[in-house]
Amino acid sequence: MATWIFPYNKNKFRLDDLLSERNTIEWGQRKYKVETGDIVFLYSSAPDMRITHKMVIEKINLEENECFNDKEFETKEFDKNYNNGAKFFRMKFIKKKVSYKLLRSELKEHGLKSCMQGPIKIDGELLDYIEKQFE
Repeated sequence: MATWIFPYNKNKFRLDDLLSERNTIEWGQRKYKVETGDIVFLYSSAPDMRITHKMVIEKINLEENECFNDKEFETKEFDKNYNNGAKFFRMKFIKKKVSYKLLRSELKEHGLKSCMQGPIKIDGELLDYIEKQFE
């Protein structure tokens, strides 16, 4: 089992609105070697620049026709060709946390080396620190 941070842009997709109606979301799997049971922390990009949600992967290798229709949560800026026919995975919501302790600046002090341009696997001090914030 692995633990990931996946960035998202709240200006392109209304994640909180979707999670208030349904506690799962599908995400483009692309080249990421995710597995059922992996933990995913979602990182809200600028202007927030912080981890906001803890999720768990429930199912991988979904075809688009196996996914829920969440088009109503897309914004005008959403890139319709973002996944380009790749598989999807389904994540279940565990917890939301809004804390200054999950800001990028704080995460960097605990081992974050990425600029959060894409998903990253985490472990060690950084994982321990983030998990503690979600207790």
